[in-house]
Amino acid sequence: MNATPTTTTVLRRGMSWRTVALAVLVAALIVFCALNRATLYVWPFGRAPLFVVIVTAYVLGAASGWIGSSMRGRRRRRAQED
Repeated sequence: MNATPTTTTVLRRGMSWRTVALAVLVAALIVFCALNRATLYVWPFGRAPLFVVIVTAYVLGAASGWIGSSMRGRRRRRAQED
């Protein structure tokens, strides 16, 4: 029998779960941006859409958390070497 591939078979062969997760995340981000287009005034930026302010705050928070975590790890490694 020559069976035709089903959707799940194509998904297993063609796309990884990371690709599907990324596609869902991008779709959610597009919907989020479309729903939060109101313009507001923010002191350091001036007038900006709400989604730009939220995404900027998220990126700055993630970057500061990553930097703080890497600095803490560096201190621990130096303390173990001494």
